[in-house]
Amino acid sequence: MIKRVLFAIWNTVALIALSLDAGYLILLAFAGSGPVWVASNLRVGSTRVPVHGSITYTIDIEARESCPGQVVQVMVLLDSDPPATVTFRRPVVLPGVSRDDVAVSIQLPDAVHPGRWRFTASIESNCATRQQLDDLAAFDVEVY
Repeated sequence: MIKRVLFAIWNTVALIALSLDAGYLILLAFAGSGPVWVASNLRVGSTRVPVHGSITYTIDIEARESCPGQVVQVMVLLDSDPPATVTFRRPVVLPGVSRDDVAVSIQLPDAVHPGRWRFTASIESNCATRQQLDDLAAFDVEVY
């Protein structure tokens, strides 16, 4: 009697494990492998920005998957050795939404001082089966 109960429990556990493995394989088969976000048509507002001013640009953005994530913005001071780096993040407001003419305005943080800076913006997506970093914009600005 105990052997039958243990056999039934073992078979149940094995079936559950097999089902989970099959479900994960199906999820992997249908998961994307390319970019989550594709940006195009970058238009920079101005390449000269005052200290504590705002960087402005406009892009067209296409969402190929709907995944939560963060916008990662990095500024690297080009005039120093070693280069100074300022990083700031914010959540993605509408994951999975494609739009044309997305106007972006970013207030410069206090750590950004006069000089030539390289600005980059990316989206770090946390999808169900992978993490993806997609570039949105990259350009040089002069902070005065």
